[in-house]
Amino acid sequence: NLRGGRFMVKGVWGWREWEEKIEVVFPVFHGKNGEDGTMQGWLNMANLPYVGCGVAASAVAMDKYMSKRVARDIGLRVAEDVLVTRGEWRENKEEILKKIEKTGKKFFIKPSGLGSSIGVVRAEGMAEVEEGVEVALAYDERVVVEREIEGPTEVNISVIGNDPYLVSVTEQPVASGEILSFDDKYLRGAKNGPKGMASAQRLMPARVEKKVISQVEEGAVRFFRAMGGKGIARIDFMMDKNGEVYFNEINPMPGSIAFYLWEKKGIKIVKLVERLIDWAIEDWKERQKLVSTFESNILKGYAGSKLGGVKGSKG
Repeated sequence: NLRGGRFMVKGVWGWREWEEKIEVVFPVFHGKNGEDGTMQGWLNMANLPYVGCGVAASAVAMDKYMSKRVARDIGLRVAEDVLVTRGEWRENKEEILKKIEKTGKKFFIKPSGLGSSIGVVRAEGMAEVEEGVEVALAYDERVVVEREIEGPTEVNISVIGNDPYLVSVTEQPVASGEILSFDDKYLRGAKNGPKGMASAQRLMPARVEKKVISQVEEGAVRFFRAMGGKGIARIDFMMDKNGEVYFNEINPMPGSIAFYLWEKKGIKIVKLVERLIDWAIEDWKERQKLVSTFESNILKGYAGSKLGGVKGSKG
């Protein structure tokens, strides 16, 4: 009985009802079927409280192309990009390459629906772009080819709450190469095994001017509110060599729940987890108050309908 918060589990003698009632779910999944709204939709159908963003916000957050459209619509600066789909690439590769070539000379190529820098390629020239798109399309059906920002400095921040929101300190990740890689994020600096982003090298707060910090804080809150964000997220920005700030992407369930950013604000990880659970339950209670059913006879007015014996007016 999913609506009662109970699930079936498979044991030695077959399926049985799980005896413990689930009070709240903390979906610490990454990537597809975890952060992209799939799990959130299932939990909605089960009518269970859960930590983090809902279906729509999660789906937008995990789609780099769509999240940039939201950011641009609310006035945030984003790097110029070209969306490439698998079908288009097969049919019109040369035309797409010409379109990309008009936007710049150096690019980052990213699978639209993945995170953790998986499948991300830096390219110079159309030969490398073509190869990079082929690589990215192995991971996703939609690929974003993004003009490289000149002299970039990455500045990230975490946001928590159900609106109103709180912002953490900023961080400036330190990459080992041109791209902050999967290894940088999850492996480098972890002496006793992977520890997520908590083990990555960073400067806290970011070594940028105060006005940039203010833009990042304000932009993060505006974006999270616009997409209907709940619970927690880490939102990543880029600053170019001229000090201009660009929205980059959002992680709706950041590794290590970005606790290291909140510790600098005096919120320890235990308290952070407690707050996230409280917000999850609070959001669930608010959703129970919403009108979800209404009476309507959609067949009224259809003469001679055999469904329900409804008779309409004569025309």
